[in-house]
Amino acid sequence: MKVVTVLLTFVAFAKCNQDFEKVENKEVGDIKKALLSLTDEVKQLRNREKYQNGRVSELESRLNEERAARNTSLAKRALENEYTVAFYGKINDLAQVQQGDILQFNNVITDIGHAYDTSTGLFTAPTAGLYVFGTTIMIEQHLDTHLGIYVNNQKMTNIKMFGTEHM
Repeated sequence: MKVVTVLLTFVAFAKCNQDFEKVENKEVGDIKKALLSLTDEVKQLRNREKYQNGRVSELESRLNEERAARNTSLAKRALENEYTVAFYGKINDLAQVQQGDILQFNNVITDIGHAYDTSTGLFTAPTAGLYVFGTTIMIEQHLDTHLGIYVNNQKMTNIKMFGTEHM
């Protein structure tokens, strides 16, 4: 009986061992599949990370370019504002003026940029740009008057007013 018992135990052990190997092989296969899946997922995440890092670098570069452009624009505006010029003046008293005389404003109301020289009557633009000049002139009824605005001694405009004798 001992022989039969040992043989049955051995057969049972062999069967258990085979079953265990099947389970073990299945589990190992499942683990290998899970590991391959995780490896693929890690590769995808690394690729996504590379893409995102590239995108972040691209956006940082654009941001730096825009900041530089903005700073340049602000510096340019600051420089332009450094040369802000505005002038407004009046001649309060009636004056006799001869041909070639420079009219001098004796009532300077605004002189931002200090471009007007009260001693000479000359307006000197501190920087190149667009300047707009306007005038209001009153004359005695019977007089003819001619007035010019000059830039660098070159006549830019000529204003002619005729008294009532020409009407």
